[in-house]
Amino acid sequence: MFDYHFSKDTFKYETLYEGIREDIINGHLKPDQKLPGRREMAAELNISITSVKKAYELLTDEGWLYVKEKSGYYVKKINYRMKQTEPFSIPANDPKKEKVYEIDFKANSVSTRLFPFSQWSRCMRNTLSYSNDTFSQTVPWQGLYELRAAIARYLYTSRSMAVNPANIIIGAGTEYLYTRLLMILPQNTVIAAGDTGTHTFASIAKHLNIRFDKVPLEQENMKPDQLAKDVTIAQLSPANLFPIGRAMPVDQRIAFFEWVNAKPDRYIIEDDYDSEFRYDGGYKKTMFSEDTRNKVIYMNTFSKTMIPSLRISYMILPDDLLQTYENNIGFYANSVSTFEQYALAEFMEEGYFQRHLDRLLTYYRKHRQKVLAALRNDKELMQKTEIEEYGAGTHFLLHIHTSKTEQQLVQKADEAGMYLSFWHGSHKDNERVFIINYAAIPDDKIQKALSLLQQVID
Repeated sequence: MFDYHFSKDTFKYETLYEGIREDIINGHLKPDQKLPGRREMAAELNISITSVKKAYELLTDEGWLYVKEKSGYYVKKINYRMKQTEPFSIPANDPKKEKVYEIDFKANSVSTRLFPFSQWSRCMRNTLSYSNDTFSQTVPWQGLYELRAAIARYLYTSRSMAVNPANIIIGAGTEYLYTRLLMILPQNTVIAAGDTGTHTFASIAKHLNIRFDKVPLEQENMKPDQLAKDVTIAQLSPANLFPIGRAMPVDQRIAFFEWVNAKPDRYIIEDDYDSEFRYDGGYKKTMFSEDTRNKVIYMNTFSKTMIPSLRISYMILPDDLLQTYENNIGFYANSVSTFEQYALAEFMEEGYFQRHLDRLLTYYRKHRQKVLAALRNDKELMQKTEIEEYGAGTHFLLHIHTSKTEQQLVQKADEAGMYLSFWHGSHKDNERVFIINYAAIPDDKIQKALSLLQQVID
């Protein structure tokens, strides 16, 4: 009766467990039916008594069998029915997986070729050597203190930001932290941000029934006089306004500080994404470091400087909002694994992160020059385009003189194996503005990228 096929690739007790379980589900073994003893079953199947013992004990623990003292193992009566389905095949690949392009001008992540995997692996191995008690402890809702302290030290040495680790909140991505932030804001909150063509934050606000005003932009950050009177939060990217790349001038920063200090319920969200990549002589000071009234909420992420799969971002809250956060939603568990937080903390404390940033900045400075030089040397392409760049990020804007619609350009690019991204800001008639993100374009594909771009706009 017990005809099970034992494979060399599977433990024998697992095969016996699966076989008996299926026989119970399919009714081949009836409730209260006694199973052969361990020695008898082992002899019948030519396996060890230990394998039979492990299978019987596992089935008993899960409730498939029960034991009668000095009698043996019996099938337990269960109300289990297998769902009857038509045979189907699982696709080898995800049908919704995004298409991979040979030339991707949208990819906004650091090339994995530049990531110091050996140092990162060393930090992960060291983390694995920690005692079991370390990982059994609950991580504070703000995140691991060791990582928050490492971030505070990094911000002080690199950005002149004096930050109390207690005010830092770690989260699995900026969108996650942004959602949590909006959850603690008053119902009458109104957010204003420059209309840069990105809609994620606006979608989050809409989902939480918070008004989000998109302010039209020309060539710089929005200004306080563009805000509606009931706006309570100005969302800014003062170091690098994506996708334009311009930094906010001093007089404009002062004007926003005057605006935010005029009323107690106003705040500034400083989105400092991509701020590490500036090629004009150093970092711009953050508005957080210039804030004297605790009115700036600072947000940044490691997804661009590390690797995208490491979903770790952080937010720095003023004391009053931090208290509100803890009182209202501090019961939410921290969303980043303890293991990754410990590894990143060590990666930063050992100096690997700063050295990695230095290498990235050097590489992208040279890579940017190569891309721009190749583009400017292409006379035919330059007759139809204009470059707009301000030495920031891993992208620049390319104005294309064409009567073609965006849909036509996207379709043609797709057919050529190229992904294009547009900026929907201010531009002239018969002109489209491409966001040329060169982060994922290696040196040996620059010329091919320009050749395909020429084909698309012709």
